[in-house]
Amino acid sequence: MCIRDSSQGVSPQDLSLEQLSQVKKQLEQEVQQLQANLQTFKSVIGKCEESKESLEAIVPDNAGKQMLIPLTGSLYVPGKLGSNNKVLVDIGTGYYVRKTGDQAREFFGRKLDMVNQNVEALQRIVSEKQKNLESVNIIMSNKMRTEDKVGGK
Repeated sequence: MCIRDSSQGVSPQDLSLEQLSQVKKQLEQEVQQLQANLQTFKSVIGKCEESKESLEAIVPDNAGKQMLIPLTGSLYVPGKLGSNNKVLVDIGTGYYVRKTGDQAREFFGRKLDMVNQNVEALQRIVSEKQKNLESVNIIMSNKMRTEDKVGGK
């Protein structure tokens, strides 16, 4: 198997069942955390795509038109679209920047590219961790069978 315990540089085959169990538990926790991170990234992608779509409604023809303004994800108030030359863009951690529609589209395009690259990299890492976990499970199973045969004689 190709996995190694990075702290000691030991092959998994050389570990006891108890040590393998600890490695397995650690790998399971890492996979779980990485999958949670993937979900967060996918949520960010959804919000960016939604923001890009919303920008399409901000055109000069719509100035002064009635619209619903979201206060929360499920609470809206009626309002009118005022000046549509600039929008406020949430750039993260509670900071907002005033941008033109084109600048906002560029920003969301760059952000989507960056997040998609991170998702791809994270998916590769998750896949590798899952392979390592599968290898540990196989090694544990083989060791248990070996111990059963030795203990049964």
